Order: sequence, then structure tokens, then C-alpha cells
Amino acid sequence: MSEILLLISMLKHDTSPSKIKQILNSSPSLICNSLKSLENKSFFSFPNVLAIDISGCHQLNARCTFECLNRAFPSLAILRASHCSQFRVQDLNFLINACPSLNEIDFSLSFVAGNFQWSGHGREDVLSMAARAVDNRCVRHLSKLTLEGHTDLNDRHLSVILSLTEMLSYLNIKGCSGLSDMALAAFLEKCLSIHSLLLCYTSFGKESVEVLCSDKCQNSIRSPTMASRLQHLHLDGCKGIDEFAMSRLLNHMTMIKEVSLRGTALTDEAIFNFTVSSLERLDVSDTKVSMVGLRPLIRRNHNLRCLKATGCNNLHQDLTANSSISPLLCELIDNCNNLEEVALGWGFSLFSVLIEDLMFFRTLRKLTLGLGASPGLQFLHCLPSLCPLMESLVIRFQVTSDDVIRNLLESLKHLQVLELRYCLGDLTMHCFEIPRNLTLTRLRLEWVCRWMTNDQLALLTRTFCSLTEFSLSGCKLLNSYSQDIISAGWPGLTVLHLEECGNLTKSGVSSLLSCKGLEDLLLRYNGGGIPRTFMTDAASELPQLRILALDLCDACDGGFDSPSHTFLRTVKMSRCKKQKLCFGLNAEIAKPIHKETIILQWNSKTDLRTSIVKERI
Repeated sequence: MSEILLLISMLKHDTSPSKIKQILNSSPSLICNSLKSLENKSFFSFPNVLAIDISGCHQLNARCTFECLNRAFPSLAILRASHCSQFRVQDLNFLINACPSLNEIDFSLSFVAGNFQWSGHGREDVLSMAARAVDNRCVRHLSKLTLEGHTDLNDRHLSVILSLTEMLSYLNIKGCSGLSDMALAAFLEKCLSIHSLLLCYTSFGKESVEVLCSDKCQNSIRSPTMASRLQHLHLDGCKGIDEFAMSRLLNHMTMIKEVSLRGTALTDEAIFNFTVSSLERLDVSDTKVSMVGLRPLIRRNHNLRCLKATGCNNLHQDLTANSSISPLLCELIDNCNNLEEVALGWGFSLFSVLIEDLMFFRTLRKLTLGLGASPGLQFLHCLPSLCPLMESLVIRFQVTSDDVIRNLLESLKHLQVLELRYCLGDLTMHCFEIPRNLTLTRLRLEWVCRWMTNDQLALLTRTFCSLTEFSLSGCKLLNSYSQDIISAGWPGLTVLHLEECGNLTKSGVSSLLSCKGLEDLLLRYNGGGIPRTFMTDAASELPQLRILALDLCDACDGGFDSPSHTFLRTVKMSRCKKQKLCFGLNAEIAKPIHKETIILQWNSKTDLRTSIVKERI
């Protein structure tokens, strides 16, 4: 949708044809002038409409759109505009003034986790900006603000946002890597109503912790510190918090319901100070926490609905003669009867456990079994009876079999997501030869179907005809005809990942571009036939495409042309290097290995930022 179409759709039927013709013939840059010349009575008015969702409309101009919304929806309270690439942080001021009744705004964009750009503002600069913002404060109703993924958000923008509202209770700035810890601290110090903070992959650190735990920001009517009033806190990947700061923060959070600390400096010493008993959701994945620290926390929180603890190597404990059941499982059996989502790895063992003892799984809707988990085939086979409400099942680095997978697909009537990644076992096409499945919308088969041919891929399209997300890796027998099978079988795909699938792109990429709804496309190591113009072609042929991942090994001309004018948000290009072999062996026979990933991010149609990371993402 463009701003011209949006404007025409909101005009009354008695609008003069000449005026409509003038609007249709106007260039996008002149639409705002045409809009200003129209009186309010020319627009349909919908005073009872409180929420509008225009997510994914890349072509909309921010200011024209906001003016149209103001004319047609005078009572608008909620605006969801995620993945609108032309909406920038600078437009927020105009939006709030154009639609003063707004109390919830979502401007979220996709972002690459861990792609940091530390801000260079000094303490004096930030404090002076915050002071000016407070002096010019203009009270608004805005209470919920989502700016996830806006890498262009900087300290100055944050001070302007502070001047627009003093009622903010929910803030989501995940992936906003352009902010400094000092700016976050100055912002939080003035937002006394905040109870939900989603700050993953930002520079949140000691200064912000100091503000949250300080009694200088106290509200005497409520709790003494901001941290004690928090209900939701997400700090995934925040590397600026050391063990001492983490311990202090956890000690002050007494009313928290949801906390996510994935990939942080969380240790047993810090978690000992976390005495909360109101937790409903907890994520401690990829931390150093062990059962010594996790056990008392689980015992105090009987209403826990979500527990994620994958990648925690310290949770692993060898079973003793006095205990045939893992300590983690024992605590879950004794204390958690309302679990809806579980993600476990090390420390989760079901050997010598009776299936009858696992009835606490009956409420589960989402289950992830990762590296280190030892569920056993019996548990996987009994999952349909243990978890009849299961909607999402992710199995990584586990032993599976045809009978187990087939039983899961046939018996789990509510299953929407199935991911099998790096699993061992003798899987054949027999496990997918079931009557048509209409519920599954996401399927990931990574390095579990090396035998798959085009005929078997076609069978998959007939079995899972409702898929919108599909990922396939390690299928060496596929070729360029596989593209036709995928595009014809799943024309409504929004996510497609194909990696090391034989010669799938050896002759280029053609039919995949007919999947017009694609938002996320990954093509890596599928044959070196992708043309230099592919990035530009994909950006023009796929109007919803936000994320594109390629590998320079697949470029038939040695590289790709970067589009100068695009609605793409992120392009990730992997680059390989040759291995160094011993004993004078010929390096040409060795498979190239990953070297680095080049990340291109557009904050608008023309504002491009480039960064390089060592990780393969």
C-alpha cells in the first residue's frame, strides 16, 4: 500500500473526480501538499476505531500516513506499524502531535542480535540533553512504546522521546545498539511509571542498574525503587552488567513476573539474591547458573509457566547411587504444575523415570530439547499422551526414529511448529508419509534428511500444505528443479532457508522469486550460480522481503551488487576461507570454512550501515 492509495481510500464518495485525478497524478513528494488542501469533511470519520495495524507497508510515507490517520481516526489509541522501513525515530514527535490520543506505538524492525555499536556520548552531553528534555516536557498519554531494531536510535533521540511523555510504562528497545548506558540511565531516571523493560542487546549496564536500584527515584506511594516495581525485564545479551551489578539488580526485583537473562553474567552467587516468589517466566539460557542456584528459585515460584535453561553446562550433574533422577527434573515434578513452555538441555535426564511421574507435562504447549538433554526415545514416543496440547516442538542433538516422528505428527493434533536439527537416528521418508497435515505452519529439517530427493520434497509439499516457514539443510541430492517444487507447493511462504542442498542454485534463482510473500530468505552453499544482480532482483520482485542471507561462494561472478534504493532491512553475506592442510596436501580438495559475515543494514531506503562479525549468522 502507498500513501496515495491510503489517501484515496479515506476520501468520501462525493469527492470531485478532478481532485482524485490530481491526487493520482501527484508524485509521492507532493501528496502531503494535496492532503493539506483537503478539508476534514472530505474524509470518512471512524471515531469508534481504536486500533490500526499497517505493519509491513514499506511504501508508506510517515508524515502523510500520520496525517491521514489523524483525519480519519480521531480516537486512535493503538498504532502497530512494525517493519515499515520508512518510519523512523525522528517521525515519532510528529506522530504523537498529529494523533494525541495514542497510548501505544509499535515501530519495531528486525535486527541482528549481538551487532553492537557503542555510543560515544560523554556523561556531560547526556545529562545536558536529559535536562533540556525535562525543561520542555509536554505531557502525553503514551504508555507503551516499541522501537525494537532501530539501530539509528541514539542518545539525542532518547532525550526527545522523554520530552514527549511522562506516562511511559512499557519500553521495548531491543537491538538499539546506538544508545549508551549513560543515556539509558538518564532516561530511566525520569520515567517513574516504567514497569516493563525489554532491553536485549543494548548497552544497558552499571549506570542503568544504579538508577533502577536507587531510592532517589522512589515513589512513596508505591515501592522504594524502580527495580522493585518492575514486572517484566529482558536483558538478553547485555554484556555491560558484571556479576556484582547483576546481584544487586536481582536483589531489588521483588515483584517481577517475567525475567530473561539469556547470555548474561548470571551466576549462582547473583541468583542467591533473587528472592522473588511471583515469577511466571524465567530464561537463564547460556549462563553459568547451576542447580545450586536454580533449585531454591524454582521451589519458591510455584506459578512458573515458562522455564528456559538451554546451554547451561553447569546444570549437568552425574547421577549418584542415592538418586536415579536428575535434580532439575525432580524440582519440576515437585514444584511446577502449570508449565506451558520449557526449553532444557544439560541437566535434563529422564532415564529411570516412570512416565506416570511426568504428569506435570500435561499443560505444556511448547517444548525445546537441546544439547545435553537425555529424554530417551520412550519419552518422545509418549509425548502425545503426556502433552496433548503441544503446539511447538523443537528437538536438537537428540536420537530420533521414524516411528517416533511419525507418531508425533499423527497424534499431536495442535502441533504448529516442528524443528528437527542435527538429530541422530535412522530417519527415512516413511516418517512423513501421513495423511495431509493442516495444522503445521513451520517446519525445520536441518541435517536430518540427507537422503531427500525431488520426489520426496514434493511429498512434503502435499503432506504439509499449510506451511508458511520452511528450512532445509544438508540435502545433497536436490537440484534446480527443487525450486519449482517449493514455489508451487508452498506459494505462501514467508520464511525460506535452504543451506547445503546440492545444486539447488547451480543454474541461478528463478522460481523462488514467485513466492511473493517472502520476508526472510536464506540461500547458502547450494551451488555457485546466483547472479551478481540477485540482491537487486530479490528486492524488486519480493515486496515484503526484509532479511536476505547469502554466501559469496554461491556468486557466479564473484560477488553481488548492493541495491542503492531498497525496502530491504538486513542483508547477511557470509565469506569463507580455504583451510590450511598439513603434510603438504592440496588445499583445493578441502572444503572452505567460514571466515566472517558482512552485515548490511538499511535504516531507511538510502541510509546504509555496514559491519563485519566473526560469527556465522
